[in-house]
Amino acid sequence: MHHGDHLQKRSWTQDEIAFLTHNYGHLSATLIGQRLGRSRTSVLGQAQHLKIKVADARFVAIGLRPPKWSQPEINLLREMYPQSQKQDVLDRLGEMGRKVAWSTIVAMASEIGLRRVRDGKLVRLPKITLTDVEKTWLACALDGEGEIGIGRSMQYRGKPYRYSAFLGLTNTHRGFIEYAYHLCGATTKIQQQKLYGTQHKIVWRFRIQDAARVFVLLQSLRPYFIIKGEQCKIALAFLETWEKLTKGYEKHQTLNYSCEMENYYQAMRKLNKRGVHYT
Repeated sequence: MHHGDHLQKRSWTQDEIAFLTHNYGHLSATLIGQRLGRSRTSVLGQAQHLKIKVADARFVAIGLRPPKWSQPEINLLREMYPQSQKQDVLDRLGEMGRKVAWSTIVAMASEIGLRRVRDGKLVRLPKITLTDVEKTWLACALDGEGEIGIGRSMQYRGKPYRYSAFLGLTNTHRGFIEYAYHLCGATTKIQQQKLYGTQHKIVWRFRIQDAARVFVLLQSLRPYFIIKGEQCKIALAFLETWEKLTKGYEKHQTLNYSCEMENYYQAMRKLNKRGVHYT
């Protein structure tokens, strides 16, 4: 008859601790427990006792501490953590060589006094400085190769839709996309994609969904749009209304929120579907 670790109080050997620190975060606690003949609770408890985090396990296993956060990493965290999507933060830090779990990022953000801004309020607007030439170029790029839209998430269990504004660019020339990416100050990754079968070229694309950055960019580029001026106008009106209506999570449950956001979504959808015709 097998008795659990909580009854046997079996001490951890050095070999077991070495296995735990080497594999914690790569194997599940259940699987580690099976390999060691211990319960999942015992594995989690020992990991907590040793203060091993998922992101730190590979350093602990070889007797090292995780590297300290560099100043560029902290600066990126200060810029992105309050409002950006979690995956965007993880991707950018990963590009800088810090591939960590979200819990590690939350711990570091708390240490330097950062907090997530619920629902991405527009209270902390990023600074984007562009010359008139750069604004003209970027507006032309978005007019011809870009997208300005409003997204709507799926409904689950009767909850109202969630809405978000976005802008992005797609082109077969990577240099074109990288320059636009630089001007926008985008934080999401440039993606490579092949469309419509093997006979077509590879395209490069990026999309910005951070509400504050989209708002500042569209405000700056609005006088320069020729084709997508109406889309820009609707997106800005949407963001201004969205910010007023999302002061707290409970506001998402109001009929006012759902009606207002749906009206903007349908107006943008109709405009993007039909295009703009000139005579």
